[in-house]
Amino acid sequence: LLTEQYGEAVSCLEHVVKHTKGRIRRARLNFLLGQLYNQQGEKQKAYKALSKVIAANPPYEMSFAARVLQTEVIGKDKFRQMIRRLKRMAKDENNANYLDQIYYAIGNIYLSLPDTANCLASWEKGVAESTGSGGAKASLLLKLSNMYWEREDYINAARTYQECASILSKELKEYKQVEERSKALQPLAPHLETVKLQDSLQALAKLPEAEYIAAIDRVIEALKKKEKEEEKKQAQAED
Repeated sequence: LLTEQYGEAVSCLEHVVKHTKGRIRRARLNFLLGQLYNQQGEKQKAYKALSKVIAANPPYEMSFAARVLQTEVIGKDKFRQMIRRLKRMAKDENNANYLDQIYYAIGNIYLSLPDTANCLASWEKGVAESTGSGGAKASLLLKLSNMYWEREDYINAARTYQECASILSKELKEYKQVEERSKALQPLAPHLETVKLQDSLQALAKLPEAEYIAAIDRVIEALKKKEKEEEKKQAQAED
């Protein structure tokens, strides 16, 4: 692993797992195998290795991490089942500090379909629901920012790259790119917002009156909903 000879590392680990008796130690080795299989593009093998981790009934954090990683290698025939499971996990109070990882996992599943709109919505929800500013949130922001960048959605990319740069470890190789893109986009963001607003107003003005009014009503409802959500969060924070 240290010399980045991952194929050889897989062969060694496969041999070691067969001769390891400790339940938790086998689970850890299978988790590492799952990561390596995923890196090598062996999705089915990765899923099976991670299933063995979960079946070993390891400490909760290891089991949780295995379920999250499974979403990166899941087959399309299992996506509905996995999304339902993850949404149940999101409602569990015991997972209140893991919501960023849960919604990251849900986004991964949508991305594999591919359903980019629901993927982005899930990742945005993960960022919004995150209770900390550690590695999980930083990783989620990095994925979200890169996707906005690839889609040339520079307004949202400016927002997420800026937040990502503020919490991402400077020791990571991705930090330099995040910082450069954040600095490049910040001066452009106000101008891009203006262009977007003008395009939206021109498109709106061309609609029939009934559609024009309905569009305005939708915006008003969305703003009301956002205000209620912010008030609820503020009340929860005060409690």
